[in-house]
Amino acid sequence: MRNLDTLVDEIYESAVNPSVWMDVMERLAQLADAEGTLLVATSPNINGMAPGRTQWIATPKIQEMVNTWLNSERLIKLNIRGERLMKIREPRWLTDLDGLTQDEINNHPYYTEFVRPSGLGWVAGTTIRSSCDDLLLFSIERSYKKGPVERERIAQLDLLRPALARAALFSARLGLERARTSVDTFELVGLPAAAIGSNGRLISAIHGFEG
Repeated sequence: MRNLDTLVDEIYESAVNPSVWMDVMERLAQLADAEGTLLVATSPNINGMAPGRTQWIATPKIQEMVNTWLNSERLIKLNIRGERLMKIREPRWLTDLDGLTQDEINNHPYYTEFVRPSGLGWVAGTTIRSSCDDLLLFSIERSYKKGPVERERIAQLDLLRPALARAALFSARLGLERARTSVDTFELVGLPAAAIGSNGRLISAIHGFEG
């Protein structure tokens, strides 16, 4: 449990120090005994200030696979795994078997022509939707020969999900490559926030926090 607590601290640090994200994502992959992690963040237009955008980062071992996928319209359309799992709007981590049958996993072209030839084959993934229409997707990619991600590993990932949601939402709003650490920054990106001292007292807050 101590290791998970340390990881939670690192997750929250990544919200204001984006350089930490890569280490966090590597640790998520290790937790799932997987090869790498992908984070995709799609943000809406915020108060007319900036157009909506899609950003992504991936750990080194799977970057080539992610690049191939994102640059192929055919592979994007062929992605039955993403199509099925994203329809399951539950606040938890999912595996391939939550949305597909074993026969589909064995025979669908997305797996046979792309995922398994890339050295992968199983996923633990979760989709996070905010009230502001942000969409965050974490995808932990595992080697096919290791089999599906075990339920005990999924349970550990579920414990981390709330922290990941908060940190990734903030990073996505500011840009995964930069962040600033002030309550005013939360106001800039349209998020209610407050600063709380170690004694639990309110230090400062923006107007949106009152709601």
